[in-house]
Amino acid sequence: MLCTLAGGAASVWYAWQVWQRRDLDHRIDLALSALREEDSLDVVHDTIAQLVGRPDWHSELRLLEGGVLLRGGDPSAALQAFDSVRNDGRLRVSLFLMGGEALYRLGRLADAESIFLNLAQEHPDESKVHRWLATIYHDFGSIDSSMAELERLAQLRPGDFLAYRLMGRTYAGDYRRFDEAAVQYRLALERNPPEPDRSDIIREFAQCLVLLKEFAEALDVLKGMSDGPLKQLLQVESYRGLGEFDEAQRVLDRLAATEPQHQGVLLLGAILAIGRGDGQAAVPGLKKLLEQDPHHYVARHQLSLAYQSLGDSAAGKAESERMLESKKLHQRHDELYSQVIDRPSDADVRLDLARVCEQLGRTDEAAHWRQAAEQTRQGALQDLHSP
Repeated sequence: MLCTLAGGAASVWYAWQVWQRRDLDHRIDLALSALREEDSLDVVHDTIAQLVGRPDWHSELRLLEGGVLLRGGDPSAALQAFDSVRNDGRLRVSLFLMGGEALYRLGRLADAESIFLNLAQEHPDESKVHRWLATIYHDFGSIDSSMAELERLAQLRPGDFLAYRLMGRTYAGDYRRFDEAAVQYRLALERNPPEPDRSDIIREFAQCLVLLKEFAEALDVLKGMSDGPLKQLLQVESYRGLGEFDEAQRVLDRLAATEPQHQGVLLLGAILAIGRGDGQAAVPGLKKLLEQDPHHYVARHQLSLAYQSLGDSAAGKAESERMLESKKLHQRHDELYSQVIDRPSDADVRLDLARVCEQLGRTDEAAHWRQAAEQTRQGALQDLHSP
C-alpha cells in the first residue's frame, strides 16, 4: 500500500515537473517574441521573475535580461549579459539577433556584420537578419548590397510594407531615381501600413511626385496623409507647380500662423513673394534661413533674386557668387557619394566625403563617414560587392 502511494506521489511530482518546464518554455518563447517584435516588456519581466534562482535556466535568464537592457538603451551591459548565454539550441537565433544589434548600437559594425552573416548562412529565411544586413551595408554606403538584402526581405515577407518603403527611400535618397522610388512606395501603401508609418510613406511618395513634376497626383496622394506642416508644405509646392499661386499662398499662410520659423515656411514664403514681385518681403526670411544653414544654395539663389528685384545689383551679385560656391560643395558631396556607392571598400573616398560634410556644416554626417572610413580601413566588411 505504501509503495503504491509512494509511486503515485512520484508520478504526480514528475508530471508537475514536466508541466512546469513546458510552462516555462512557453513563457520564454513569448518573452523572446516580445523582445523580437518590440512589444510590451510585461511578459519578459514576468518570465525573468520566474527564472531567478534556477541555475538550470541561467542562459535563458541572462538572454532575457540582456534583451531588456538592450531595449532600455544599454547595449554594452546587454553584451555582458549575452556573454554567459549558451549559443546553441533554440536560444541561438535570438542571441545572435540581439547580440548583433547590440554591436551595431555600439558602432562595432564589422563585428555585427560577421554575426549576421553567420546567422544568414544558418538561417537564410530569417527576415530580421536581412533587415540588419541592409542597414549595415547602407551605413557603409554599399547601396547595391543593401538593396539586395531588401529585395530578399521583400521575398521573405511579401505582405509587409517595410522592405518596399526602404527600397523606395533608397531609390529616392541614394540613387535619385524618383520614378522607381514611386513604384516602391505604391507597393508599400498597398500593404496597408499602420500610422504613423502610412503618413510617412505618403509624404515620401508625394515628395517623389513633386520632384517628378506630377503635382496633381501629389495632391491626390496627400489626401491620405494626416495633417501637419510637412503635408501643407508639399501642398504648397504642388499648387505652385500647377500655377495655382493663390491657393499655394492660402495654405502657406495657414501654416505660417502656427509655424512661422519653419525652414520650409521661410523658403516657400520667399519664393512666392518674389514670384508676385515683393522682393522686400522675401529678404528677412531668407536671411534667417541662411543664418541656420549658410550653404543652403537654393535660399542663397532666392536672396540674390530678391536683391536684384529691389535694384541692388551689387548685393545680388555677391549672393550669386556665394551661391555658386555652396552649390559646388553640394555637387562635390553628390559626386563623392556616387563614388562611395560604386566603391564599397574604399576608405579614402569616405574620408573625402566626411571632409566635404564638415565644410557644409553637417557634423553628424561627417562623423558617420569618418567612422565608415575607419572601419573600412580595418577590413570591416568582407564581401561587399554588387549583387
